[in-house]
Amino acid sequence: MRWAGYAENRPYDEVSETVINRMGAQVLHRSLGCLFPIQRQAIVLAYFGCLTYREVAEQLSMPLPTTKWRIREGLPRLGTELEPASPLPAGTVSALHH
Repeated sequence: MRWAGYAENRPYDEVSETVINRMGAQVLHRSLGCLFPIQRQAIVLAYFGCLTYREVAEQLSMPLPTTKWRIREGLPRLGTELEPASPLPAGTVSALHH
């Protein structure tokens, strides 16, 4: 009874959420390896470092158009690598492209 009362108060399954997050992180980390190093740096700074394209360009000492191009070229490649093995909810990977 005590366990049932405790389990009912949780808004979601914390264990499965943690496992999915860890698996997703592992898959993403492995998949980043398919990118050229400069693409990987730009994407990591933009999406995980929460930097704007302009800030990424400044950080990497490259022109803004080059930075945008490297990210735009890398995202489809990353998406292709992630989709087949992704434990993430459907559509999560394709949302990276937008």
